Amino acid sequence: MEAGRAELEVEVPFIPIVCAAPLLLAAKRGLFEKNGVRVRLKPVSGWSAIENLIMYNKADVAHMLGPMPFASFLGLDGKPSGVRILAIQNINGQAITIARRHAGIQNPRQMKGFVFGVPYLFSMQFYLLCDYLAKHGVNPLRDVSIREIAPPLMPSYMERGEVDGVLAPEPFNEIIFEQGTGYLFALSRDLWPGHPCCAFVASHRFAEEHPGALKSLVGGIAMAQHALHSASPAERRAMAREIVELGYWHPAQAPAVENALAGHVIDGLGGERDVPDRVDFFPHVRPSLAVWLLSQMQRWGQLAGPVDYEKIASEILLPDVADAAAAAAGFSGQPPAMRGLEPLSARNAMEIMLGQPFCAFRPEPVAATSYDLPDAARARLSQILSELAEVGGGKSELALEITSQCEIGWLERMLNHVVRNLRFAREGLRDAAAVAERVERQEAVIAAQEALIRELSTPILPVLDGVLVAPIVGCIDDARAGRILEALLDAVSRERARAVLLDMTGVPSIDIGVGERLLGVVRAISLLGAECILVGLSPQIAGILAESGVDLAGLRTLRDLRTGIEGMRRSSERSRTFRL
Repeated sequence: MEAGRAELEVEVPFIPIVCAAPLLLAAKRGLFEKNGVRVRLKPVSGWSAIENLIMYNKADVAHMLGPMPFASFLGLDGKPSGVRILAIQNINGQAITIARRHAGIQNPRQMKGFVFGVPYLFSMQFYLLCDYLAKHGVNPLRDVSIREIAPPLMPSYMERGEVDGVLAPEPFNEIIFEQGTGYLFALSRDLWPGHPCCAFVASHRFAEEHPGALKSLVGGIAMAQHALHSASPAERRAMAREIVELGYWHPAQAPAVENALAGHVIDGLGGERDVPDRVDFFPHVRPSLAVWLLSQMQRWGQLAGPVDYEKIASEILLPDVADAAAAAAGFSGQPPAMRGLEPLSARNAMEIMLGQPFCAFRPEPVAATSYDLPDAARARLSQILSELAEVGGGKSELALEITSQCEIGWLERMLNHVVRNLRFAREGLRDAAAVAERVERQEAVIAAQEALIRELSTPILPVLDGVLVAPIVGCIDDARAGRILEALLDAVSRERARAVLLDMTGVPSIDIGVGERLLGVVRAISLLGAECILVGLSPQIAGILAESGVDLAGLRTLRDLRTGIEGMRRSSERSRTFRL
């Protein structure tokens, strides 16, 4: 293919996590197009959606969790399908994050009874968590509950208290730390230094039909990986800003992406440190990964019976493609060796796996019901499943043809209804969010208006040297009386006033309680050495004050504001004459 000319277009489903940084950076910098392939990124909501898109030929290549191609090939998670791992996207980059309400926990043994979230049950996160708990005496299949949670939802699950901990990809640990709902318990590189995580994969059909495109795609990934691997922390921060510009994370999440990619750890408990290999990027694919993953599937009861590790690895892994791309991109020497967790060799994998704590190996698979379906029914069900794969990948409409008046036809009709109602539910949530946003904006405007009204409700005006006028307009309740007192005391102190004329002309009426508060205002002002004079009292207010039973001794009143100001003016003149 001619360099710089994109001759083939592929759609790549993925979930926006830092593990996908090579894919995103290659797309942002046009590295795929330079190699002759046009890539359209397709963000999806969950890992099963990606698996089904590949499984039912709705996508040719994808970003996947490392164990998923093995589960797909073996039919452990649906229809058996051929998926080839072309390159590993990243090593390390995960963390165990625990809810802040458990901040006193020091040992995993204290986590019995916890609910954990992982991205998928066929994920490196699941197997790392199970192995870690088992090593500390916690049976991950009995002593805790482990749930699948899409990574972008993990912070909200933590915030609502629906999980006690997660083993999550970035930037979602960092986001949890920032929102103050969780803290770092362990980085995944502390559980298994250099562990592989996510993979760039292709369907078996695409790998056979488009070997040139395959090399071009992996070449773009490897070039981005080399740029990331070779970058300084500051350069990685700049790269993080590049990929955030693609729009798959909210701009407010950009600092979390930067910290994760640059290896800066904010632990959620006030501590910070730099961990350069918090996440790193190498494309190399090694058969030892297949051995470990398959043995863990056996260990935790997902895969029954003995299997030929090496044969399965040869069906799934394409190490030569990744090695060639790595060399062309500038990686030199051998990739980091896989070591630390066993088994990594097919020779004794079964023996080691069976000897590991809490092993739940099943010699035989659980018997499943077999339905003797006619070929026509099987064909139609396959068509329906293919359509549903697109719905899982984000398609909001399903318009299955109703082909019969039996169970399959009823299923077709119900699925149309279910998908339509799910769309209505999503639209309802979207509309509710829009309404909530409008209400929030309106409440902010109302709060600002109320603050302005409070500010204007008791204007305090200096009219003479040392004399303030406070015209009160409208009804007075207990809360407003409190605000009047606060404003007057502040003004008297600030202006060094000797007198305050509290003009009640615009107040139609008060109750006894408010009358007592007003008299309290008068007394409080007198404690600051100033005189408070009530002016413009209506006959009704005067009667209420007289009947209130409170001591009115010392209370000075005047008929109206004009009389009050004139009296204060004469008093000021007499004071000046006396001083002369």
